[in-house]
Amino acid sequence: MKSITLILLILSVSAFAQDERLFRKIVTGELTRDRQQDEKSSYKYQVRSDRYQLDINNDGTEESFFTAKRDGEDWIYFFNNKGAEFYKFRFDTLGTNSRIYKIQKRKLNSEVDIMIVYFFEGVTDFLEFEGTSRVYFFTMQKQKLSTLKAYKGPYVWQEHKSFKNYYKQRSSEVSLFDFDKDGMREVAVRYNLITRVFKFHKNGEWSQFEGDQIFDKI
Repeated sequence: MKSITLILLILSVSAFAQDERLFRKIVTGELTRDRQQDEKSSYKYQVRSDRYQLDINNDGTEESFFTAKRDGEDWIYFFNNKGAEFYKFRFDTLGTNSRIYKIQKRKLNSEVDIMIVYFFEGVTDFLEFEGTSRVYFFTMQKQKLSTLKAYKGPYVWQEHKSFKNYYKQRSSEVSLFDFDKDGMREVAVRYNLITRVFKFHKNGEWSQFEGDQIFDKI
C-alpha cells in the first residue's frame, strides 16, 4: 500500500512539474518562439476554412487565403492568382477556441499595404479565467507578394476573472495616423489615456513607442 501511495505521489509531482514548466514557457514566451517553423510532417486533427478571394496587392487580380487549425495550431495560407502558395504563418495560440475573427486591409502609404489581422488567442481556465486577443500586422511593399511579412502586435482585448470572482475586461482601439509627418502612417493602439504607437520600417520590421515618446517628436 505504501508503494502505491509513493507511486501516486511521484506521478502527481511529475504532472505538477510538467504544468509548471508549461506555464513558465507560456509566461516567458518560450512556448511561442519559432512560430514560422515548418509544419509537422503529419497531423492527427486538421480542419480549414473556405478559401477567400482578395486582391491582396491591389494589382487588379485576386489572390486567396484560408485559415486552418492543425492539432491546436492556427495557420493562415496565402495563394497567388494561379493558386500557388506563396506565404504561410502560424499564430501564437494560448488556449481553446482560438481563431481569426477580423481582417482590415489598409495602406500605410502609396507603396506599403497592411492587413491588420485580429486573432483571438483562446481561453485558459486552469487557475483563473483568461481570454486575450491581439493584432498581427501583415505588410507588403510595392505590390510584391514576395515581400509579405507578419509582425506580432499588441493585445487589443483582454478578459480576466480571478478565483475570487474579480472580473475585468479591457478593449483597445486601433487606428492609423501619420504622427511624425514623414508620409508613412503609424498604427496606434489606444486604451483610455494609454497609447502605443507602432512604426513600420522596410522589410517588415517595426518599432514601438509609447504615445508621449512619438508625440514629443512632432
